[in-house]
Amino acid sequence: VSQMVVDTNGSVGIGTTGPGYPLDVVGNIKSRLSTGDATGIVAGNNGSQTPMVQFNASDNSARFKLQMNGLNTSTERLTVYAGPLNGTATTETLIIGGNGNVGIGTTAPTALLDVAGTASISGALKLYGTPTIQSTANQTLTLGGDTTGNIAISPNNGSAGILALNSPTINTNATTLALFNTTATTINLGGGATAINIGASTGTATIANATLALSN
Repeated sequence: VSQMVVDTNGSVGIGTTGPGYPLDVVGNIKSRLSTGDATGIVAGNNGSQTPMVQFNASDNSARFKLQMNGLNTSTERLTVYAGPLNGTATTETLIIGGNGNVGIGTTAPTALLDVAGTASISGALKLYGTPTIQSTANQTLTLGGDTTGNIAISPNNGSAGILALNSPTINTNATTLALFNTTATTINLGGGATAINIGASTGTATIANATLALSN
């Protein structure tokens, strides 16, 4: 059995007698050094060629592909392409920019991780440092949806926690807005306010099952 052949076109086959590429290997390829630094496979050169590693399925379709795009430009990036079953990988699914930013669903990430689309987290999301959650372009930020249960905000670092709302208005589309705590013995409305208004545009404002004490 021929271990290596060179056909009339100059193509080299290892493990095959009918190479379909300049170098066609049927089997595993191993690259290593006996000592010293690590070694590997180098793709591309200093020209305009696009370095690429392609992963073909049994039907010879390029199901996944690792490719370098935007060579020698400000958008230079390493791209992972992914294709559907029995399809070809043509969409830039995940990219790593030259600045280290990672983009999913976008080829121009503006943050360390930039996701264009819906993200799903099944575990805890922990934020460190001085974290901020915000929308852009003054768009509405929504917490919860049709399948969301209670939303609990529990600022407590071992002492009395503080929930700060910097908006002057709290709105609700529900018929009832409840401030309720089963363990609190005192609810304080105060701070630097010079006036506290309790009322209703129509109907009656009611304080039930408690004593209302007014003092200065």
